[in-house]
Amino acid sequence: MELFSMVFPLFTDFLKSCRDRGAETFNRIKDRTTFNRVVWACFLIGRADGNFDSQERKATAELIREKLPQYSLDDILEAIAKAEDKLNFDVNMGTLEVMDEIGKAKGEAAEAIIRAAVYIGGADGDFDDTEKGIVRQLCSRMELNPVNYGL
Repeated sequence: MELFSMVFPLFTDFLKSCRDRGAETFNRIKDRTTFNRVVWACFLIGRADGNFDSQERKATAELIREKLPQYSLDDILEAIAKAEDKLNFDVNMGTLEVMDEIGKAKGEAAEAIIRAAVYIGGADGDFDDTEKGIVRQLCSRMELNPVNYGL
């Protein structure tokens, strides 16, 4: 328990830094493609346990609304629905297609996507190994070093 009380503040500080450090990068995101990739990455992380629940949906919407205020809640819901449709058709094929699309991001857009994914992964207080694995896969596809994101 003592280790947890020592590590948890470090973890929450790390999550806050992922959210805050991405602020400047998010301010430069203006295109719909990058917006969709950010939402889809949050969706993949949020549903890593097999269910994209209301807490994860709310955290995703709040993050996007704060960092990308030019997009409405309807825009966010539409992007989530597209990703859900792909996975509902075939979870393996849909996941690969979504990851392939996210993986096309480069530079600042890729960094913003990973920061958002890490934030959503820890939104429930438990950034588990499955979520970390997804973020590592995304980092690999976007040629980013996962160590830079606490992985």
